[in-house]
Amino acid sequence: MPSFTIVMNHPFSVPRILLLCVVFLLAPAVAMPQPQPQSQLESQSQWTLYAVVLGNQDSIVGSSTLGSGLFRSVDVGRTWDHLGPRNLKAYSMDAVDRSGGRILFIAAGNGVHKSTDYGKTWRITTGWRMTEVMDLKVSQEHPRWVFAATAWGLWRSSDGGETWHNPKGKLQKRYIYRLAWEGSTLIAEEASTGNSIRYRSSDHGASWTEPNYGSAAAAASPGDYFYQPSTPGSITPPANYYVGFNGVQQYRADSAAPHWADITANLPTRRVHALLAIPQTGTLLAGTFGRGLWRKELGDTAWQQSGLGNAQVWSLVAKPRNLAPAGEVQGSKHAGSGKKLEVRTPAASSSKRLSQSINIRRSAVADSALHQIARNNALNFQFVAAKLMTGTDTALAWRQLDTLLRQPKGDIFWMYPATGFYFYCRHLLSQQWRDRFRQTWGRYTPYRGDTENHFLMYYSSLLLFSEEWPGLPGSEWFNGKSSRQIRAEATEYLRHWIDETATKGMTEWDSPRYHYYYMAPLLLLQDFAGDQSLRRRCGMMLEFLLADAATEYLNGSYCGAHSRDGESSTLNPRVAEMNGYINFYLRDTVPIPFADLAFAAISPFRPPEIIREILDRRDLPFVHREVHRSRGKMRFSTKEFTPVAKQTFVNRDYAIGSMQGGIQSPIQQHTWDVTFAANRPNNTIVGLNPYASAQELGTFFPEEPDLMLENIGTTKAGYRSPDKWIGGSPFEQVWQHRGTLIARYHIPPEATAPHVDLFFPNSLDTLIRRDPSGWIICRMEGGMVGVWPFDSSGTWTQMPAGSRYRSGKGYVVETASGKEMEFADFIGRLRQRRPSPNSYTTIHGEQLTLQQQHDGSTELLVNGAAAPAIRKGLRMEGPFLECTTNGVVTLRAGAHPGAAVRVLDFSHGRR
Repeated sequence: MPSFTIVMNHPFSVPRILLLCVVFLLAPAVAMPQPQPQSQLESQSQWTLYAVVLGNQDSIVGSSTLGSGLFRSVDVGRTWDHLGPRNLKAYSMDAVDRSGGRILFIAAGNGVHKSTDYGKTWRITTGWRMTEVMDLKVSQEHPRWVFAATAWGLWRSSDGGETWHNPKGKLQKRYIYRLAWEGSTLIAEEASTGNSIRYRSSDHGASWTEPNYGSAAAAASPGDYFYQPSTPGSITPPANYYVGFNGVQQYRADSAAPHWADITANLPTRRVHALLAIPQTGTLLAGTFGRGLWRKELGDTAWQQSGLGNAQVWSLVAKPRNLAPAGEVQGSKHAGSGKKLEVRTPAASSSKRLSQSINIRRSAVADSALHQIARNNALNFQFVAAKLMTGTDTALAWRQLDTLLRQPKGDIFWMYPATGFYFYCRHLLSQQWRDRFRQTWGRYTPYRGDTENHFLMYYSSLLLFSEEWPGLPGSEWFNGKSSRQIRAEATEYLRHWIDETATKGMTEWDSPRYHYYYMAPLLLLQDFAGDQSLRRRCGMMLEFLLADAATEYLNGSYCGAHSRDGESSTLNPRVAEMNGYINFYLRDTVPIPFADLAFAAISPFRPPEIIREILDRRDLPFVHREVHRSRGKMRFSTKEFTPVAKQTFVNRDYAIGSMQGGIQSPIQQHTWDVTFAANRPNNTIVGLNPYASAQELGTFFPEEPDLMLENIGTTKAGYRSPDKWIGGSPFEQVWQHRGTLIARYHIPPEATAPHVDLFFPNSLDTLIRRDPSGWIICRMEGGMVGVWPFDSSGTWTQMPAGSRYRSGKGYVVETASGKEMEFADFIGRLRQRRPSPNSYTTIHGEQLTLQQQHDGSTELLVNGAAAPAIRKGLRMEGPFLECTTNGVVTLRAGAHPGAAVRVLDFSHGRR
């Protein structure tokens, strides 16, 4: 018999927003439907229903969510049981009908999950290249053929979903969000540009045609509704339905006057994402976004609750009834909580014993870091490690370790600290504790994530534990893969990431907040990886990241443009987490004793002295240029990655750095800043258009853009604020030449936030808000800044940390050092200048002109010639750090003769 799947997807959206939620167990509904005729009950009993849940009502972009995944009902949606991982970012499911419910598939953010025992156990059959799987369809005529729609293209399998291939062609790297069958023809809906295009294939996805759709029925669809399910079976009376974020519309063609009727009635939300007409009945199930499932019987006008609490139901599927054998589905290996272990403290082990085991004696700064971290009683592996290493409250530490293993949560943010604790404290663990770790990795399915730092945490952890337990079969691992398979996949990804980073640049470049998530996994790999070549390259990558940060570091602050920053560290760069590593490794201080520093304190890794010299060389001003990549763009872009060109001008008193503007990273982009060398809080000036939109979220995340914007979550609540201080804007363009910056904003009047904001800190020594010349002039110790707003009618607002200047247009930012001139001289030069949006003569006499090119872009000319750019063949260029597109990195301790040089050659050791 055929299966029936109705998956609601907005034509302007699909794969990629992670929605982390408060822990919420989805409870089955207790509401009972009205009595039904026996014949209708018999029809309903022929079907098994599946609900695929993306998350809960409260959502956080970029994370998995508890209480999600696949749910099954064998009593027509009255009660539901859960199959597979409980924290799975799931979108769709399918099954091999002729298997009687034995062979099941889940399409999820971290790949395709397959079960061959009625959902008792599951395997992830895809590798690292296949992610954000939005939909999945089995060919019921030829079940060996399985197809997957992903945010990054159409994949297919010819062996029942065991191996996967991304065939070349027009759908290879496109955003495919939905699959459907029309007879034996496969339909793939693609929306890379935001508009839905339907492709057809009659040869198992080997070739695709783009038919011209324009039916009268589609033209007659009601506004603001986005999907019409075909009539699923013999529903009486015949009906078509449209669902959307404004409820459910029913088209009654059998009446005297065919019409659309809103049948949303008493639904608690009109955000309906999935609709299922149970075959051969008149029963409808509506999957809402945030309020679970609701049902309506034939002839009823009101909907009744049908379970799943406040779930975000992404899709609903009905399959021919074939129940699993009694007891087969109960006790899924992913659902267990583990046995509570009687906590016993192992025989005392000293830190000296650890030092001997990793061949290093802790320095005073490392010892200080561990003791400071050990005083924190929060529940995480890093604090437990610090306690055990320093002998601080060890009884509490062992109890906390027991809790962390009994109740794992946090996905990749649980994985890498669990791995760090195990390997750095392995000598302290009895065999019983080691077994606990192994058992936990067999039952807890962590979400893989969707960014570079997520994948690095995930695969570094899997590599090390697959080497620690080399002979385990797939039944002993959460993903169903053997130790050998896990090691091969993890090694392949890690080598790929290192090559991409060295030759093309990171997609999470220069992040003061998130770079520290790279440090701990790389430390672990360079200390413990069995592959010596990989181990060496990870050590080089640690040096590379530290040298890159040190180049743009100024007296406690990571300066310039950043792919990802935080609201607090944007206004106060001295508190950013990456500074903790720089201070620890290069300044021998621990002003920020954050958790991961525990692993750095234990690890034998120490950077070479040349990086410390790079950090300290600020006697002469210099320009550092870099080329990176944007974060992967799955929609609204003709390219998956767009180039990011950034530069930073640094001297002893301040640094000014920028990238070209636009949206290159979601939510947390930091386009430019001026950062002063003064040891003060809020030592920065920043500016932006506080832009937020569903399109920005839909560019980088796979889920429904409108719903993402609506449910951005508590941790990203500031994203929609018109007063925020972080984020990119499509209306922004930035150009920089040494210490001068020009920013232009062309903001349409209908924009949600049609203004430009500038932040000036309270810690300034001088702030002249309204100089008669039109300039805003300020100073902090030796750093001097002038800002010329193109809109002089802006308003000032006092904030706790500083002042906000709000206007409707852009500005010129001019800077100078006290080593160059006196403050009075700086003011005098500014007062002689009246910049225009297209032309400005700097205080050093250089003529800057913005000239539009034939391709529509705007180029910065300096004295009539193109502004200096990075030399061909280089990805980084400056006096201290140079990186070629071949992956050869050169570190220099300055441009003076005899300066130390160190070469990191990533071109060697590739496989």
